Amino acid sequence: MRSFIPRGALAELTGTVVTPAPVSVLVEEGDGQEQLQRDIQATIHVKNMDIVKLEPKERALPEAVTALSIDVDNIIPDGRIDRANAIAVVIGNKDYSRANLPSVEYALRDAQVTTEYLVKALGFSQKNIIYLENATTARFNEVFGSRDNFAGRLYSFVTPDVSDVYIYYAGHGAPDLKSKGAYFVPVDADPNYLALSGYALDTFYKNLSHLPARSITVILDTCFSGNSAGGALFKNVNPTAATLARTAPLLEHVTIFASAGEGQVSSWYYEQRHSLYTYFFLKDLSGVADANQDGLISARELHAFLLSTVPVYARRKGQEQVPVLIQKEDVVVMKYREAGAGAVR
Repeated sequence: MRSFIPRGALAELTGTVVTPAPVSVLVEEGDGQEQLQRDIQATIHVKNMDIVKLEPKERALPEAVTALSIDVDNIIPDGRIDRANAIAVVIGNKDYSRANLPSVEYALRDAQVTTEYLVKALGFSQKNIIYLENATTARFNEVFGSRDNFAGRLYSFVTPDVSDVYIYYAGHGAPDLKSKGAYFVPVDADPNYLALSGYALDTFYKNLSHLPARSITVILDTCFSGNSAGGALFKNVNPTAATLARTAPLLEHVTIFASAGEGQVSSWYYEQRHSLYTYFFLKDLSGVADANQDGLISARELHAFLLSTVPVYARRKGQEQVPVLIQKEDVVVMKYREAGAGAVR
């Protein structure tokens, strides 16, 4: 970086006021560079018209600058599949303050960047993406349908036998302590009464089975243990002591990616400002998961790479996290080309 003025440093100078002016910050990374320009409404003082040299007291960079170093955010692969009729649902649940639960730190960032990948890398039309942040129980029922009515908003978007459906969820999941069933935890749910306020995974899969889609891909960056990277969801109870039956059925034309196995916790990747699973899922789409180098990334190839990365990084943080893939037959997730090559490898 060429120069850096720490927050609060200007307040330490006194003297004659100088008119505020636009400031440009030039950030260099590797062989390239990117310029961030902001109009900073700051009042700069000098003493006796002498030049004052500012010495930074700290080196912490603003988030906008730090984000430049996150590769999956900045280098999105160029996909070669046109999914103009495909439908996606993207949900990022971060703020659980209403439920007095720990937040899911990077859920919104994960959801936002995943949406960019759907459009730029996987060929989705922006208008066909149902995007929700901090979804309530009512919104889950609205989009996926209720226990008694499967025809939710997603159902109405699907063109029978034509649409491919992608569903991405980042947020809390937990078991109901009485029924031992697995539930999505909406931001207004009470984890002690999930059978009443949560959204059952059984209902989710049952309603998916009614979708007349050509294919369905589900990506769940959550765990259903009742624990999380931000802390436990239950007070004075160990939910993992109860056996949680695996509720993901083997459905026709449905591929399910899950970030963690039964009883495990989905970790965060603090250095990359994403969840561990979503970071490597997106990174795999750049081509690193293409084991046979045919320009196509299948679900099995992608999962194999996730198995070689996610558990390793999770163990470094003292966690056990093993991704899960459930499918009857393999599907192509990504068809790509190298940057600037103009053709599929």
